[in-house]
Amino acid sequence: MTSKIQLSEGKKLLISLSLFLVLLLTIDFGIGFMVVRRHGYFKNVDPISTENTITNQETFRRRDSICHHNLAPNQSRMEIWGDEYKIVTNSLGFKAATPEAVPFTSSKHRILFIGDSFTEGVGIPWDQTFIGIIGNALAPRNVEVFNAGVMGYCPKLEFYKILHLINDVGLHFDECVMFIDTSDVCDEIMYSPFVPANKLPEDEYTGRYTFVPNSLRWYEYSFIYRNLAQMVGKDPWKRFRILDNRTKDIFDFWNFRTQWSSNPRFFEKQGKPGIASCAYYVGLLKKLCESHGIKLSIAVYPWPKEVGAPGRDSIPRVYWRDYAAKNNLPFYDFFPFFDTGDSQQTTVAKYYIPKDVHWNAAGHAVIGKAWLEQYTKAADAGQPSSTR
Repeated sequence: MTSKIQLSEGKKLLISLSLFLVLLLTIDFGIGFMVVRRHGYFKNVDPISTENTITNQETFRRRDSICHHNLAPNQSRMEIWGDEYKIVTNSLGFKAATPEAVPFTSSKHRILFIGDSFTEGVGIPWDQTFIGIIGNALAPRNVEVFNAGVMGYCPKLEFYKILHLINDVGLHFDECVMFIDTSDVCDEIMYSPFVPANKLPEDEYTGRYTFVPNSLRWYEYSFIYRNLAQMVGKDPWKRFRILDNRTKDIFDFWNFRTQWSSNPRFFEKQGKPGIASCAYYVGLLKKLCESHGIKLSIAVYPWPKEVGAPGRDSIPRVYWRDYAAKNNLPFYDFFPFFDTGDSQQTTVAKYYIPKDVHWNAAGHAVIGKAWLEQYTKAADAGQPSSTR
């Protein structure tokens, strides 16, 4: 006689839910595991490698053995950065008004500006960038300006680029203005593994940091977990893990990038060494400029998150102000020009590209006007220029 087991409706529902959950997790982890394997997230994910770099041989950005990446020379093309804009480079690969050949020497007084994407002026045509505005204003004074800035630059890359321009290219200029911001500390660490072709034997910071393979915890293989993490700005599959070869500390680069100036743990362990690396290469640039009779000056400016009250005690702002004073360097502080008394949201909307961190044309105009006022005032008085 066969007995039948009668299940209550509650147990049937529990079994159905359990089977559904098992199936869901199998599919979830299965998809996650296959995607991780397919896209090589097990490998050493290196943001400055050939595969991950911002450069592309089909665009106006190029790999470079001296400064990692550069702008291609003699370009005149339309590009997209939010909106479409025209990008023009001269024979040296500097963003410029026209794709002309640049003589290495000139009777004009030459000022070379260098920095990252803010200095390059991404999304903004030449005549509306602060360097274009400065160049047009100073042309009647027989002054020529160069924009050597490129997206992703930091003091290390900038030093080796200028070293190359002076020693190998033979470019002559009279002043160098280095624009520095909060991202430079992070980029110094990111580009630490890069070895410039003209690396100095005494270079103390190249190679201090190296990238190590990403390792996932078991639950991070979940496709669902990954999507939830992305909603709060994290992605365990694209974690850039960095090893400090001096302290043997391993940390996640993206967490460091967003928190180094506000999180005491990141500031002490990685922020201070990152600032020290910046200062090291600025120091090398200072010596290089002094040996060639070039006047070096430093400029600082706020990211959107530093506009207004948050920027008044900004670590980069305070550090470089003190550094410039200690080393007797002209210093341009553009933080006050964005501390307008309006709300941070209002000021950012007025001077920065929507949903971006870079200046719009109005922001560039603020920088250009402020720099010109201080520079021309000092030049007319025969004194070092400074907004200290």
